[in-house]
Amino acid sequence: MKNCSFYQKQLLVNLFDELPVDDDQDLQHHLQTCETCRLESLRLRSFIDRLPAAHLDSSWSRYNRQQLFYRLRRKKIGKAESYFWASTLAGRMLRYASFALALVLFFLLGRTSMINSRSLPSVQDLMTADRLIVTEYGEISPHLLDVNKININADGSFEIVYQTLNLVRLQGKADDPVIRQMINNALQAENATVRLHAVKAAQFIIDDQCAMDKKTIESLESILENEKNLGIKLAVMKTFDTFPDSPAIEQILLRSMLTDSSEAVRIQAFKILARRGALTAPSLPMQSTQNNNIYIRTKVQQLLQERDVL
Repeated sequence: MKNCSFYQKQLLVNLFDELPVDDDQDLQHHLQTCETCRLESLRLRSFIDRLPAAHLDSSWSRYNRQQLFYRLRRKKIGKAESYFWASTLAGRMLRYASFALALVLFFLLGRTSMINSRSLPSVQDLMTADRLIVTEYGEISPHLLDVNKININADGSFEIVYQTLNLVRLQGKADDPVIRQMINNALQAENATVRLHAVKAAQFIIDDQCAMDKKTIESLESILENEKNLGIKLAVMKTFDTFPDSPAIEQILLRSMLTDSSEAVRIQAFKILARRGALTAPSLPMQSTQNNNIYIRTKVQQLLQERDVL
């Protein structure tokens, strides 16, 4: 048995004509017999009549119903399609065929790229520290940043890893001018290990070819003047010891013997000069007597005495 509270909940819906036909007839029959509900219906209607008119746009309602219908339909179709791809044999076969086709396309594109790359000039052969990179598109300045590593291979070739805008690996023989240039740049590298390996590479070239270009000699001299790492300076002295006799090398060694801050470097320079016979010149021993190293002063005094005896 429906009571008044049930019908009163339907009054507002009925005012907007949203009740189904059966429920509307039932409500109208109840209003004829129930004074309380009839008064409540009149009160609601008078209240709504006092509100500003707000007519429902039938086209807007129809549009919303259509959108809801389309969304439900797409959702239903999407479930059916996903079931087709995941569960049916035809769906699985199509999926595998698509995957195989994608692999073939990637393979063909990769081969085309490899063929095109082989036709381009080798960047390793073209890139140097002081020369523009020449490509089919123009010239690019490499802007050398630093030399990272130098290796001397068993066959006498060099492997140099240096940085421009990218990390580059360069290989070549000792007579390659590009290798010579990179070794010269490596003598000024920030990494002490790289500088030491560059000195050893210069020594290897001297042992192999008994010659070294003037620019590298100047770089080695700069290391003696500015280097703080004693091991690198002694390696430079060892490299100078392998140089053929020349006045320029003797001047560098003499200057190191007289002015270098390290006693080990001064002693090494003295030994090299003594082995070369450079201290037999009249002026050199007299300059060496002013050295603050006891070992050098003693050895110079011995040379002076031997010269006086002779």
